[in-house]
Amino acid sequence: MIIIENGFESFHAVANRKKIIAFGASNFLQLISLNYKDLKLEQYIYCVVDNDISKQGKSISINGCNKGIISPQQLLKFDEKDIAVLITSDIYVYEIYKQLEKMLNGRNIEVFGLSLMIAKNIDDTSERYMQFLNNETSYKIPKIIHYFWFSGEEKTGLVKECLESWKKTCPDYELKEWNGNNYNISVNDFVYKAYKKKKWAYVSDYARLDVVYRYGGIYLDLDVILYKNLDILLSQDFFVGFGPIRDIEAAVFGAKKGCPILKEMMHIYDDKKFDENESMTLFNLQPILLDRFFEKKGFEINGKYQKKDGITIYPRDLFSAKNWFTGAYEITDVALGIHECAGGWVNKNGKSSKRIKMENNINLEQIYKMEV
Repeated sequence: MIIIENGFESFHAVANRKKIIAFGASNFLQLISLNYKDLKLEQYIYCVVDNDISKQGKSISINGCNKGIISPQQLLKFDEKDIAVLITSDIYVYEIYKQLEKMLNGRNIEVFGLSLMIAKNIDDTSERYMQFLNNETSYKIPKIIHYFWFSGEEKTGLVKECLESWKKTCPDYELKEWNGNNYNISVNDFVYKAYKKKKWAYVSDYARLDVVYRYGGIYLDLDVILYKNLDILLSQDFFVGFGPIRDIEAAVFGAKKGCPILKEMMHIYDDKKFDENESMTLFNLQPILLDRFFEKKGFEINGKYQKKDGITIYPRDLFSAKNWFTGAYEITDVALGIHECAGGWVNKNGKSSKRIKMENNINLEQIYKMEV
């Protein structure tokens, strides 16, 4: 078995001459099919293998196209000259690779790792420098940095480091802390239920939109370290950036007071009920909800700079240049800061999964490097 170059072009070249068998009927596969339409996964994937017996014989929707789910044993019925395998689990990518290695017993089948492909992909951001050649001196966004601290615990470690970086890079900004004493947690049912469960990050999903709408300013997660002053962003009506998997990264955004787009975003939570288990699934996380929101507004979820109707979306270089799969920093000279992705919303099991995911992707990357 071999792993060939995990680039988009290599994948397309192989997919145009062979059937692609995906391994892993996961939410990650479904999300990537939506955010990376240029991969054409719904077109190229012939069927999906999964170890879960309860999924076998059913189907999974990939960008609107249903694909049948088969067992690993059924994979062996295909002629190796006619297929290539795409490992589509981000957490268990290395484990699946080892399973395939044992199953295929030396048969030469080309294998791709979807997470490794995404990790190695660099979206075209050739316009990024032009966005800072802005001579406007009138600011629409006030110099306020909003953040939330509902737990009431002492601020230490990364949180303290982030706050110090804000004070250093933006000394003339007001730092506005919101907490259970000065924010109305009864503003809607989603916020109230999340607060009662002490799921602080889910409280701020709505609350950050609310306070920036009411006061204007810039919202920052408490795992965002700033490298540079933010004044160059203040002439926008509304700005946000892409994250590491082309997700709309709400860890950093800013807007003028009363910006209409924020009111529309808040409506996502009007009838949304907080369920501790359901809300933590991939498609209920705010960045993924915002992907689909901005897609409906006519924006392309492609990782590239876009500006229209008073809305500016920046490439991930600005604040999110940390690789989601390996943890490597990929910082360029345009970076204003870095979102450390500490995962305050994730429970202990989730943090353990994140660590496993990084280790597995690094292991697969090392195998790829030995093959080429």
